[in-house]
Amino acid sequence: MTTDSTQVVLVASCVAATAIAWQLYRAARPARATATSVLAKYGSSLAGKRVLVTGACSGIGFALTKAILEECSVESVLFHGRSAKRIAEAIARLPKTLQKLCEPMVADLSSLKEVDVIAKKLKASPPDIIICSAGVATLPSWTATTDGYETQFAVNHLSHFHLVATLLPEIHLKPNGRIAIVSSDLHHMGQKYLQVDLSDLNSNRKYSWFGAYLASKYCNVLFGRALAKRGLEAVICSPGAVATDIDRYLSLFLRFCFRNMGPGLFAKTAPEGASTLAYCAAAG
Repeated sequence: MTTDSTQVVLVASCVAATAIAWQLYRAARPARATATSVLAKYGSSLAGKRVLVTGACSGIGFALTKAILEECSVESVLFHGRSAKRIAEAIARLPKTLQKLCEPMVADLSSLKEVDVIAKKLKASPPDIIICSAGVATLPSWTATTDGYETQFAVNHLSHFHLVATLLPEIHLKPNGRIAIVSSDLHHMGQKYLQVDLSDLNSNRKYSWFGAYLASKYCNVLFGRALAKRGLEAVICSPGAVATDIDRYLSLFLRFCFRNMGPGLFAKTAPEGASTLAYCAAAG
């Protein structure tokens, strides 16, 4: 065997050994809370309530919705998705006994017109709890919505802002009405290091996928604080690093780094990531 081939074998062996050790460590890590375990403890507070979950078709939104249906005796879950097809496919993944508790809510959050339609529809029979979990990230280039807004800012913040603001009068009248909003720990970076430009939140002058994402999450925090100041029970949370399709626009290398080398070493599963949001939605 030549020197070069020996080196290749050694490198390959080291990579394989590292990968095996990595997976063994991952399998042995302490158990994390899940949305199901959290709601088994606190979910009774949602009994008899109508709960709206945005982004319920996938990721932490689907994991949370499934746990709510399994653990809480809710009246119904308003099951939001951007198309009727996606909603139908997601609901079909649930046990048949739970499917009847789902009310489809179709709206593409990149269109404020579609958000306005469901918001006005819900005014007649508003939810008790609104969980704003839908989101998009890592778009490689500035992408406009049909309204002319940058997509991450529109989906992550503007759509939820418009939905909640339209329903505010009704939510205020609900006993124990609550808004739970998904932000990100990274909003601190947007505030402190990137100096989020409040005069250019639409990123018209300068765009980076990271900066636009941070700006949208920072605005979610500001929105939640503003709701609380107005007497509404509003909770903002960060699910942490979660291995869902939200990173689908990243390269394979960056996705690997995000899922395996971030805080806590390994990204959470969707049910684990939904645990924080479950607590915010249900705990007293």
